Amino acid sequence: MRTAFCCITIGLAALALASAVHPGRADLAEEETGTVTRAARVWPVDIPVHLSSSFGEYRDGHLHAGVDIRCFGREGVPCRAVETGYVSRLRASPFGYGKAVYIALDTGETAVYAHLSEFSSAIDSVVRRAQEEKGSYQVDFFPKRGELPLAPGDIVGYTGRTGTGSPHLHWEIRDAAENPVNPLDLGWAIGDEVAPTIRRVEWLPLTAESRVDGSCAPALVELRAVDAHTFAARETLAVDGRLGMGAQIHDRLDENSGQLAPYRVELEVDGVVVASIEAKRFSYDQTLEVELAYDMTRSRTKGQHFLFLFRREGETLWNRTFVRDGIIDTESLETGGEGASRVHTAVVRAFDRAGHATTAAIPFVVPPRRDGAAAAGSPEGAGKRRSAGRGELAACYFFDGLLSVEGPVEDPSRPVPPVAAAAPSERSDGSSLGETVYAFATFGGVARVLRIRSGGEPMDLNVVPARKGSPAEHRFENIGASLALGEDCLYSNALLYTARWEQDARRVLPAGSGLELLAPAVRLGPMSAAFKKPVVLSFAVPRPAAGKEAVFLYDARKGSWSIRSSSARGDSLQARVREPGIYAVLSDTLSPSVGAPQLASRRSHATGKRVREIVVPIVDKGSGVDSDATAVYVDGKKQIGRWDGFSQKVIVLLGGENIIGMHDVRIVAFDRVGNVSERVTRLEVPPPAPKGGAQGRR
Repeated sequence: MRTAFCCITIGLAALALASAVHPGRADLAEEETGTVTRAARVWPVDIPVHLSSSFGEYRDGHLHAGVDIRCFGREGVPCRAVETGYVSRLRASPFGYGKAVYIALDTGETAVYAHLSEFSSAIDSVVRRAQEEKGSYQVDFFPKRGELPLAPGDIVGYTGRTGTGSPHLHWEIRDAAENPVNPLDLGWAIGDEVAPTIRRVEWLPLTAESRVDGSCAPALVELRAVDAHTFAARETLAVDGRLGMGAQIHDRLDENSGQLAPYRVELEVDGVVVASIEAKRFSYDQTLEVELAYDMTRSRTKGQHFLFLFRREGETLWNRTFVRDGIIDTESLETGGEGASRVHTAVVRAFDRAGHATTAAIPFVVPPRRDGAAAAGSPEGAGKRRSAGRGELAACYFFDGLLSVEGPVEDPSRPVPPVAAAAPSERSDGSSLGETVYAFATFGGVARVLRIRSGGEPMDLNVVPARKGSPAEHRFENIGASLALGEDCLYSNALLYTARWEQDARRVLPAGSGLELLAPAVRLGPMSAAFKKPVVLSFAVPRPAAGKEAVFLYDARKGSWSIRSSSARGDSLQARVREPGIYAVLSDTLSPSVGAPQLASRRSHATGKRVREIVVPIVDKGSGVDSDATAVYVDGKKQIGRWDGFSQKVIVLLGGENIIGMHDVRIVAFDRVGNVSERVTRLEVPPPAPKGGAQGRR
């Protein structure tokens, strides 16, 4: 629920949280939260608590629903129930949360423990039974209320890395309505010695008339440190129109902390707080709105996470309060009088949960208008900080219903620009910057082809006005693709585009992957686009689909391709996609490579006994291993195999009375498009080594 905005000055002492932590227990001091006094609560691990990730952080496609407790590479740390309750849900998956336990607490909350290496013995027997009944490692079910009761301190599992790349405990608290809540608001105290750091801020034009330093494009503002807790902009920019601000902010607890998100961020303009954003709670229905709350162009292309300090249309996230949506409208600001520019100040403040604060002051001016025209820019250095494209398309800036292009624009369908063009950028002394800047507002329901120059080369840009609630399908003959928009796929009206990727996709196909390009790669953009539900991207294919083709997404930052669920429809191949980027139709011609099975031994964290496993390396550099279809058989019986996508191995736990001796092992490995490999061999399982022996250790 949104709350009405009010300006409240909060003393830092009221926010401070007792923070001394010793193994297994938070400090017993009490926390004042409004009118509620809550004693500090026990953490779920018996080690000093250090966080590698915080609540509400940015994640690809969602908000982080819990905190990540660091294990410093160690697996097997006992994870304990923090209150009386019972196991309400159990999951085992090669992906996502991996092995996970959900505990319904007597307080009405739910505690979630994810990425476990093992369950406790009692829980493991219940999970194994469910896996055997289903014939699959992957299960997700709800035990009966009295089946697995828990008391405070009972072990539920052990830290690990199932579903992820490095050992840690992902730990969540959900309220009675199953909404994720920040544990630091509920009495779980933690040491915090370091204030947040405000790295950089950015200005974003939000309308065709808006300018930052004389340009239609955004601008980064670099900061200098005044002292440990105070930063200031290195330069004063000239801005005009309706603008939004974003901030790149990092927080740490101490030298053992990961890079965290701040707990609270404020934006103040000329003494008035216009935005207040807190990481307190959200609904799973809102988690995709991370793509409205962050600058997705920077996140997707550069891995830089800038939090927007204004509200975009369609956003419903809780604990984000704004005055006039946090948008800075220079027409509402006081001027400096006839022919003068007044210096204004935007102040960004970042707080952690312990109350440490950092401040960044960003002065700006609003140049006087001449003959009703938009303000031109600062006298010196205008345009130097322009970031049109920002890793997407050179010379273009997209944001919701705004497209601005720097340089000549041709519209093949008309002899003149399709909408009014802005005047060439000028310095305040009247001299031209020598660059034409066209600003395009949302077109009146008609898609257009604009010819621009990106990286010096001409490019046909198919610009699509997408309207919320209006299903539409657009065909682009110039790139051999089409885009279908459903009724509920958008949060708001937006400009989208498609264009042929200017690079040759064949040059970035992995060697030895068996991937072949069937049609030219296509850009779907802009990278700032937020899709509420998937859109359908279709490609014309040169031959009937043979079942080995699929739509792939290219990650330019990682240099990797990932398959998207695809289906053939006539002479085209289509995929439902939720993110903009570079897409191509690729054929996967190689089957997975199956390595020789190996016998491994490890000590169970739960029982202390040594257990034996068959470990099978399986590598597929194309579409990837299909973990659901891949199977391991021992003496003709299908085994419950766990796929580890990070090590590229299938792991089968051995057991039973007759496991000692020679066994027939058959591995059938599938990739995501149906290519199959098979390996048949024999594997001897020797008797356990005597105590003190070295056999089987690893």
